[in-house]
Amino acid sequence: MLNHRRRLPLAVAAGACLLLASGAAAAPEDTFTATSAPSHVRPSQPAATFIVTLTNTSPSLPADRATIPIPNGFEVDENSVEAPATQAGSCLASEWDPDVNDDRIRLDRPSDNRRLCPGATLTVVFEAATPATEGVFSWNPALRGEDDEEEDIDFTLSGPAPTVVVDGTGPAVTILQKPLDPSNSTSAS
Repeated sequence: MLNHRRRLPLAVAAGACLLLASGAAAAPEDTFTATSAPSHVRPSQPAATFIVTLTNTSPSLPADRATIPIPNGFEVDENSVEAPATQAGSCLASEWDPDVNDDRIRLDRPSDNRRLCPGATLTVVFEAATPATEGVFSWNPALRGEDDEEEDIDFTLSGPAPTVVVDGTGPAVTILQKPLDPSNSTSAS
């Protein structure tokens, strides 16, 4: 049986372990948010302008690379891609370098001081033709950085992936109120 002199140091040590464990579990993550526009397009629409915006919400880690998968059926004009990044912290504003193939847009920072610091945004603007298939398509981007040992760090997307709805069905319109016939009134709802 423990005497009261040994109980106090044991209780303090146990409390310190719990505090350390809870602090480790609550460590901030390297996260980012993503949005896209437009939210709705028609099927087989000739090239429209799309914008995907990535914001680094990590508390401390800058990002070096970004990838935006191209949904099946979309065709991105590689010559139309622009990717300006805003300034934040020690990272300067810059134009990131795009590389486009059939299934993704890959973006790299142009130099060391052109990373995407916490709080900065990377806005990817491009022309894309839409698929003939209707449905909900995700751009589902990824953001990456490096730690002190130059190991890759994957950022976690905070919130849903940005999507676009491809829909060719026109809305059903019903006139609920109309003026009498004949009438000088021009209001209807």
